[in-house]
Amino acid sequence: RRLPFEDRFRPERLPKKWFCAMNPNGAAASCDAPEDEFDADAEEEASSESEGDETVYSVDRLLAQRWAVAPSGGGLVRQFLVSWKGFGARADSWEDEAAILDPALVREFDAQLESMAALDEN
Repeated sequence: RRLPFEDRFRPERLPKKWFCAMNPNGAAASCDAPEDEFDADAEEEASSESEGDETVYSVDRLLAQRWAVAPSGGGLVRQFLVSWKGFGARADSWEDEAAILDPALVREFDAQLESMAALDEN
């Protein structure tokens, strides 16, 4: 299986044994999940733009949320599992809320959570 493109998934950073359930993308965290087809052209043409020294990729949608310990150790930060435009599920990655440049995406995600919570209450 191909690994996500993120720096944290470099081979030397991975555990010696890898199990399907360890995949950070819940949709792919099963060995029964189909593999994404590799399309080099699609990855090359993926929606991105340069902003200063950084490349900014376009978010397709936010899939999930979690709370993680802040790198500074001073509390928790909200993170989102991000689906990137032009990339398959293997590229989905957890990103800090502060890295989501479009606040409308966060508002939309929160609204969906509220709708689901309201359905659970009924």
